[in-house]
Amino acid sequence: MTATEVMERAREKGALLSPTMGRSQTEYLGPLIERELDVLAQQGLLPEMPEELIEAGTEFDTIYDSPLSRAQRAEEATGLMRLMEWASAHVQITGDPSPLDWVDWDAALPELADISAVPFRWMRNMKGVEELRASRAQQQQMQTMIEAAPAAAGLVKAAG
Repeated sequence: MTATEVMERAREKGALLSPTMGRSQTEYLGPLIERELDVLAQQGLLPEMPEELIEAGTEFDTIYDSPLSRAQRAEEATGLMRLMEWASAHVQITGDPSPLDWVDWDAALPELADISAVPFRWMRNMKGVEELRASRAQQQQMQTMIEAAPAAAGLVKAAG
């Protein structure tokens, strides 16, 4: 099986289970979580509230992270894979890479990793990615200068 076939099967399972899981989350888990947080807050067992939550007026959304919730989101990943297949085919036929410009890879890859259950500790944060890119750009610039040095030396000799 290809990765696309695996993603498609996961999407199908997520579509079948989505109504049941969605109802379970909204009618059971959501109120249960809110109640638990209220009880813990009344007992003073919660840590100090983060500044971001205070600024948001103590409003929050619960994000469910389980194999079933990832299966529900698999359709997003499958859609991106299909889009990339189509765009890649266009690039191969026409030689024009501009269709690939439509995907924001810095946004898509972390979400694909989340959908695919890749642990966050295995991923670089944006600062680490930017440092890596800056280092790579510096190495490419040095390589370009090294490759251009013999031609520049030849011009200096010819001018002299």
